[in-house]
Amino acid sequence: MAEAGEISGAPVVELMQEATEGQEEQQPPPQEDSGKELDASESKTHPLENAWTLWFDKPDPKSRGSAWGSTMRRVYTFSTVEDFWRLYNNVMQPSLLSAGANFHLFKSGIEPKWEDPQCASGGKWTASIPRGSKTILDTFWLHTLLAMIGEQFEEGDEICGAVVSVRARQDKIALWTRTASNEAAQIGIGKQWKDVLEYQEQMGYMFHNLLTDIRQYLEHGLFETHSSDASEDARKEKMAKNRYTV
Repeated sequence: MAEAGEISGAPVVELMQEATEGQEEQQPPPQEDSGKELDASESKTHPLENAWTLWFDKPDPKSRGSAWGSTMRRVYTFSTVEDFWRLYNNVMQPSLLSAGANFHLFKSGIEPKWEDPQCASGGKWTASIPRGSKTILDTFWLHTLLAMIGEQFEEGDEICGAVVSVRARQDKIALWTRTASNEAAQIGIGKQWKDVLEYQEQMGYMFHNLLTDIRQYLEHGLFETHSSDASEDARKEKMAKNRYTV
């Protein structure tokens, strides 16, 4: 796995400066017992503003009858800079996952599901990764994680988490937020995320309630039927109203 210093970018530098600042100059005082040694060790950790949980899932395409999210597994929860790097350096990079797999990093207490109360009224920004660009996938994922846990978004309370999805056709990373109707906040987050990634393409945001409708259409095979022009126009109008771009 890549060490923290091996990947360039402002988010990495800022977190590592915070995590290592002053450590070389400090000498631990003489310890009288093991209890004090433990206290000294604990004092060197750098707490994050929020605790975060990593999730993993890989749905079985053959199990169409299983409930969405049934394969979701909680991997690890961390709340310090040091624990983040321990986790990051001991899990597979997204580029090494098989097609169909997903990593989710969400604030502790939020499940990476549209139905979660913290996500139900929100939506997601999506960055599509050029096909075959596995190095870019790993770099974008790391910089997204650091921007989230480092609280670099001005509307930090709006951030729920992020998902990296490995697919045969095209890999994607999505940034989930709480309040889709707050257009100003979502546009600000989208622009900041593009800056973090140095992303040059157009980025789109979709409301979760629209995605829920699409899932229901797919589950019931409604896309295979011929809808009336009126209903099709209504669907297109809803899609236009329930998305932003930056």
